[in-house]
Amino acid sequence: MVQQERCKLSTEFHLYKHGDCNVQICQLNDENTTNVPQLHVCGSGECGTVTFSQAKLDKIDIAEISKPGATAWTLDDEDPQLGAKDYLAISHVWANGTGVGEHASGKVNQCLFQYYKCVAKALNCQGIWWDTISIPSDKEKRIEAIRNMHYNYKKAKHTVVFDLELIDFRWTDGGHPCLALALSTWFSRGWTALELRSSESVKVIFRDPTGIGNVLKDLDFEII
Repeated sequence: MVQQERCKLSTEFHLYKHGDCNVQICQLNDENTTNVPQLHVCGSGECGTVTFSQAKLDKIDIAEISKPGATAWTLDDEDPQLGAKDYLAISHVWANGTGVGEHASGKVNQCLFQYYKCVAKALNCQGIWWDTISIPSDKEKRIEAIRNMHYNYKKAKHTVVFDLELIDFRWTDGGHPCLALALSTWFSRGWTALELRSSESVKVIFRDPTGIGNVLKDLDFEII
């Protein structure tokens, strides 16, 4: 009998999330991602939250909403301000828990924001555009912001791909990371496809080859 081996592209996270899927159906396609609790990367799950004022977002004139970077936040977690320059855009999978989750609008887990903040600083960015905190709650302005959100990716200094399947995938030289990206949940979504097409510079987070920590890799020069 031939011993069955796990595909090198199948990480522990991937196997856990897709354990009930088969070649015809991915069960995650029917998942209500708005109900997924927001992700903690701190381990304890007790780090508190950072607040991004929805009142400030809703005060922006509707004519300004669609301007790239108008709703990007500075990296100050004590008193973040809008209109950050040289900002980082986050392209993510809501099913990973990177959406609003159980929080009120404008509140995100402190550890998750700190993670993105560290990535932004590593790429010499001064702010962050993340739809979870950068879309107004006012109905008319929200519609306008969503309709034009791809411009925020186009004008971002960098777009960073955050997908837990890829974050759990150890970086190796060769074609495996590119194939892992092509087969990832992130790559299968319509919204993220638009974000990818709009972006000028794309970085992807993988696991470090040692298995400890993560590495940022450039899509054009290191992955493809």
